[in-house]
Amino acid sequence: MVDNFSRLREFVDEMNLSNSSLHKKAVLGKYADDPFIVKVLLYTYHPYKQFHVTAKTLKKWKVASDELEYSNLFELLDALALRKISGHDALSKVKGYLQKNEGYEELILQIIDRNLETRATETLINHVIPDLIPTFDVALAHPVEKVKGVNLADGTWIVSRKLDGARC
Repeated sequence: MVDNFSRLREFVDEMNLSNSSLHKKAVLGKYADDPFIVKVLLYTYHPYKQFHVTAKTLKKWKVASDELEYSNLFELLDALALRKISGHDALSKVKGYLQKNEGYEELILQIIDRNLETRATETLINHVIPDLIPTFDVALAHPVEKVKGVNLADGTWIVSRKLDGARC
């Protein structure tokens, strides 16, 4: 049986075989039913997840935690994101996790840095696996003449609340 990180390595390697969007969509489609790969994509490209450590800092850090408190990658990432572990403790625990998963350190560090280096965008991922990665779209403006209910001549206006003020 191929373990999770081996499948992730295969996925990343396949994604990097070509720069073609069609190729990347085909590879994403092939792995769309793999819960581990899908969850890695979510954790890596989710715009609001931050892990508060970086690969650069981890590579310099020498002290690894002997106790393996987190045997699951996603438990570790959640603990980092929720700040259950932080500072030197976070660095030591991640370093210990990296040592326990020898051979896959670069993949794990890419997830922590939120870039699997597959040259796939959130849009491409969401095209194959709909609504996996949350996106933020700015409300588009329209010419006032095309908005129903607005008549500048007789003073009819539309007002809606915004987070930081009022939109008129």
